[in-house]
Amino acid sequence: MTTMTKKLDSYPFHGFDFMELADAWGVYIGDEFNVCGMDGYHRTISDADVLSIFLEQVLKSYNGYKPSYPMRKCANDIRIFTKKLSKGCTSEAPMWKGMSKIEDDFTLLSYAIKLMGNMWD
Repeated sequence: MTTMTKKLDSYPFHGFDFMELADAWGVYIGDEFNVCGMDGYHRTISDADVLSIFLEQVLKSYNGYKPSYPMRKCANDIRIFTKKLSKGCTSEAPMWKGMSKIEDDFTLLSYAIKLMGNMWD
């Protein structure tokens, strides 16, 4: 089966938190990641930051014409996840519902990167 014909299988999302996305994409989230910046200071990267960095790498595969399979898969999963998330949240529900309706994969992933740490119920 070629990349072009792969089915966008879906993880059974419940809309609890962004860790479901990590599970669906096979992104390891465990102990806190400590990194040393160019300025020599050590910083801790949160779980949400790890997923945002993963999505940034996925976006780098975009050539401006046709989204790659990983990009389409991540965008599809985020649509499903935010739709489920909107059913559990109260004040944020309209935002998550609206996000689930963004059709352009690049735009959706760009917003997901910024909002990843807020994706929990």
